[in-house]
This record gives sequence, C-alpha cells and structure tokens, in this order.
Amino acid sequence: MQETNEIINGSFMDDFYRLSDNLAKLANYQKQYEESHEKIDERYYEIEDVLNSLKKEFRSLDYDPNRLNDLEQRDSDLSSLQRKYKKSIPELIAYRDELGTILGKNSSFEDSLEEKKEEMLQSLKETISKAKELTLLRKRNAKTIEKELTHSLKDLLLKVRFQILFRETK
Repeated sequence: MQETNEIINGSFMDDFYRLSDNLAKLANYQKQYEESHEKIDERYYEIEDVLNSLKKEFRSLDYDPNRLNDLEQRDSDLSSLQRKYKKSIPELIAYRDELGTILGKNSSFEDSLEEKKEEMLQSLKETISKAKELTLLRKRNAKTIEKELTHSLKDLLLKVRFQILFRETK
C-alpha cells in the first residue's frame, strides 16, 4: 500500500515528464524522436488520469491499520492450525463444527443434569413435607394406641406403663 502511494505521489511522474520533455527537445533537432515524443506524451496524460482516479479511490478507502493487523493475525493463526492439524481450511471448518456438536451435546447434558438436580430437590422438599405430615399423624395415633394397649393389658391384669417414643432424625 505504501509503495503504491509512493509511486502515485512520488517521482515516477516527474521522471516520466522529464523523459517527455527531453524527447521534445530531441525532436526539435531530430525528427525521428518526434513520434516517440508524441507516444510518450499521450501515455503521460493517460497515466496521469489513471493515477488521479487511483488517488481518489485511495482517499475513499477505509484503511484501518488495526484491522489489517487483526486480519494478518487471523491468517497467521489459520496457518498455524493448518500445520498443527495437517488439514486444509475446509477440513478445519468441518472439524470445528464437529467439536461444536460434541460440546453442544455436553452443554445439553449439563442443562439436563441441572434440570434433574432441580427436580430432585423439589421431590426431596415434597418428601420431607409428606414425612412431617405422616409423623404428625403417627404422634396423634400413638396416644390412642398407648391408651388402648394399656387398657387391654390391664384387662389381663398386667400392670404396665406403655409409651411410644419418636426419635427425630435429620
């Protein structure tokens, strides 16, 4: 890019103009150089027009050195991957897609695992809630059982004291 800019703005056109000027001087003395001078002169103006249009295009270019560095780095990274995996770019793309699919499966597995953990925690909460309800029912029924059993044993002339104890576990 810089070399092109130097050619457009540099001494190339000056040298070309001097050549045309020298041929014009020679043509004044020797007519055989007149045709060469005319050709060079025509080409000079053609090239000048082309260079002017190129200057306009170059001014309108959105040249970003950082973007260029990024692209060069990506190119270097791609070359490095090609050497590492000994694959062409289309093969590398296919390999990347394959790895993405595998990772996607693992990701969905992790999501599924997370869902199952949440379901398990919800079931555990429900189970604990039901267990507490059942324990309350058992405690209520335990008093009735204690009284009836004690009464039945008295009928058999056995003096006993019967008590149902509950031990809570965590």
